[in-house]
Amino acid sequence: MRFLAFTVVLLIATGVFLHLKIDIPYLSWVGKLPGDIVVRKNGAVIYFPIASSVLTSGVLSLLIFALFKPEK
Repeated sequence: MRFLAFTVVLLIATGVFLHLKIDIPYLSWVGKLPGDIVVRKNGAVIYFPIASSVLTSGVLSLLIFALFKPEK
């Protein structure tokens, strides 16, 4: 139940930050790592943040594992 509550709070906070376009200084690296692909063509820009996604996934996995260790 704690995991579900944590996930809901995280999703709501993310939605608020994206909606209000709040700039978080220590997250300015997202989309700018080597391995992130940017395609600019005919005035359109498409981002494929592959490296940022892998790094974020790893960090969140470690954080969730540390907070919600399985009980023995």
